[in-house]
Amino acid sequence: MRTGILFFALLMAGCSKDEMPANGKDTETAVTFQLGVPGGNEVEYGRGIAGDAEENAVHALTIYDFVVNSESRDTLFAEAYSLEKSEAEVPPTGSFTNKGGTITARIPLSVRLNREHMFVFVANEGVTGFDALAQAADSPVRDVQKISINRLRKTPSTRLPGNGDNTDVLMKNGAVMTTDYYLSITEKMIAAGKINISSPLYLQRIVARVDVVDRVDASMNFKPVSVGVKGTAAQGYLFERGSDGGRTASLCTGTVELVQNSGMAADETTRPYTYKKALYLYESDAVSPPTLVVTYTLNGSRGTQEVEMKDNVTNQPFDIRRNWVYTLEIGDIKSAALSCQMGREEIIN
Repeated sequence: MRTGILFFALLMAGCSKDEMPANGKDTETAVTFQLGVPGGNEVEYGRGIAGDAEENAVHALTIYDFVVNSESRDTLFAEAYSLEKSEAEVPPTGSFTNKGGTITARIPLSVRLNREHMFVFVANEGVTGFDALAQAADSPVRDVQKISINRLRKTPSTRLPGNGDNTDVLMKNGAVMTTDYYLSITEKMIAAGKINISSPLYLQRIVARVDVVDRVDASMNFKPVSVGVKGTAAQGYLFERGSDGGRTASLCTGTVELVQNSGMAADETTRPYTYKKALYLYESDAVSPPTLVVTYTLNGSRGTQEVEMKDNVTNQPFDIRRNWVYTLEIGDIKSAALSCQMGREEIIN
């Protein structure tokens, strides 16, 4: 089974065709991006799973502009824009708005005919190691502009859970979400005086989610008390893959034990009972799968059972992926042990 969770356009004050800048000259303009945050009808969720206001909130947004070197083809850092949230109908330059799940962001930009840009969008993140590198006061501009986009893609998130933390730490001030967009400046764009990308790009959360479904017969007097996890990745990265295509999860060597998310949403109106948002996890490789720790009561007695995150058909561990929902289904009780299955679904737009 597959589900996950997923998730940004332009406006230029231009010149007429007669005033077209030559291939070696810049034109100052404003660029407006539309960013989509999956939710409601924008996303197909298996088994009725839906992102909520907490998971979809965007409180802060940074846009990084990288430019492709025409000779070396390296994609190198040019500028970072930390945007202010605005309530205006049309966001002023240097700000963004969030209207009904559609985010509109506007930045100033120097454009040049045939220049290739790669814009990177990072929502709800703090000051990262990449930001510190790019903003270092004693860094000569020539050195800052040698920073590859690969450095940003492999940048760790500032959300660092410690042993015993609940997984709220991964969602504090909204989920960290990222995406990127390639743009090549054409003569037609400059002649039109504006660039308008109406199809939103979609931000992608960097965490996975674990839900729990209780299918145990009511006569068993069973109730889950809490769900924790041990051996889960202690570090997450802004993007799933580096420029070389390798998974950034392989860069993390530390693990932590975490306890249940305090914002878990329980639906105990009809069976099977569903507990959404029990845990949030960073990505990890199948080599060392996390283990869920289920604490429960059965006929008044308390018990604990560990469930390794493995495929319920092949019994093989799998990669923990960002934007995926993993569902622990508790189906029966045999010989004083829980019968559990792990399901996984990718949330798609």
